[in-house]
Amino acid sequence: MSRTVSNKNDARYRNTHAQIEKVFWELLKEEGFPKITIRQITERTGYNRGTFYLHAQDKYNLLEQIETNLYEAMMEGLNVIDLRSLQIGLQSPFSSLMLHSKRYVMQNKEQIMLLAQPDCDPLFFRKYMDKVRSRLFPEESLLSVEQQYALSLMESIIIGFLSEWISRDMQETPEEYAAIVIQLTAKTKLISILDVFSSDNISS
Repeated sequence: MSRTVSNKNDARYRNTHAQIEKVFWELLKEEGFPKITIRQITERTGYNRGTFYLHAQDKYNLLEQIETNLYEAMMEGLNVIDLRSLQIGLQSPFSSLMLHSKRYVMQNKEQIMLLAQPDCDPLFFRKYMDKVRSRLFPEESLLSVEQQYALSLMESIIIGFLSEWISRDMQETPEEYAAIVIQLTAKTKLISILDVFSSDNISS
């Protein structure tokens, strides 16, 4: 049976979807992802299963939609970053992006940490980095072997910084976090990794 196609720009559709997501977050906090059922969502929202299926294929698809929206919000401004001429400093585009993403994580800490739980999506931050990588390098297959290894190294370092910050319950403000990362990057000369992405080594 074909499924009715809804207008996602329709106010009623958006309101219904927002209510479904609201209940999802409530259940995620109360029950944990493994115990969430479509029946619970429909009973609490008052919608029938048919209405739910107009918005998501199942709870996993609903989770994916929520994560995608979060990733997009975290990556706002990413398109201004150019690794071929990247300068790292407190006033740089890199720092601005880092501050934005960390502020967003801190402001939405409860929701993001619920998603990153082992029984929900323990790969939440890894998937975020994959999104960042794809956004920066939409044609990664064109990179040289050295550039691909450098990219993987940068990704591991960033995830390491992020994991440490999260394990410390985000004690440092986003500004303090950014300053620490930039200082360590300068002291250890990690910025030199980006030499392989210079305009002489990467095609436009």
